[in-house]
Amino acid sequence: MIILDASGSMGLKIDGQTRMEAAKNAIRGYVNSIGTDVKLGLFVYGHKGSNLTSDKPLSCAGAEQVAPIGQVSLTTIDGYLATIKPTGWTPMGLAIRNAANSFSISQDQYNEIILVTDGDETCDSNPIGAAREIYASSVKVKVNVIGFAVSAAEQNTLSGIALAGGGSFSVASNSQELINKLDELRDNLSKIGVEVKCRAEADTNFINCYSNVNRKVGDYVFELKRGFYKKEISKDEY
Repeated sequence: MIILDASGSMGLKIDGQTRMEAAKNAIRGYVNSIGTDVKLGLFVYGHKGSNLTSDKPLSCAGAEQVAPIGQVSLTTIDGYLATIKPTGWTPMGLAIRNAANSFSISQDQYNEIILVTDGDETCDSNPIGAAREIYASSVKVKVNVIGFAVSAAEQNTLSGIALAGGGSFSVASNSQELINKLDELRDNLSKIGVEVKCRAEADTNFINCYSNVNRKVGDYVFELKRGFYKKEISKDEY
């Protein structure tokens, strides 16, 4: 699940474009390059109300799924991103908690969040606690964080979120670095996918081998038993 920050500061300019435009371009590239084995979804927060104090309660309650996992692809991503505009405050903790409901429990499923944000929590929704909860939950979702054009002070909180969520933290100072950081997460996800597939194949091979051995033992005992009933061998031999 990609969680995109839609707070008002995402409207600030960087490299001749807004931070939001840069983030959207990087996400498009990520979606374009991801393998078909990975099911993607999109989540957004801070997209309601405004960044005025009077609208803070409304904005801090705004964290919702734009597209469920499995619905984001190269043909759909532009339509989903078009609805997101830099607007309000930053309820990261709420977004992480709400995103937990997007994941299902499956033994062979690997769950991960990529949070793209340009600032610190501003809604007191405890993102570090939320990341710890979702990582320790039954769906065991890893939380990765990319801080886009963030200050040193903001990096402290963001790195704490990633640490609590069992994920990685990285900083992107410009649009190209943001693309690079998403590419790194994509490559890491591909490696994890290969590892999971390898473990699954090993488990399958073991089960097949175990079943084959049991079948051979059963066949051998059956032949011995048949020999006994045919009086070809003695009871002691059997």
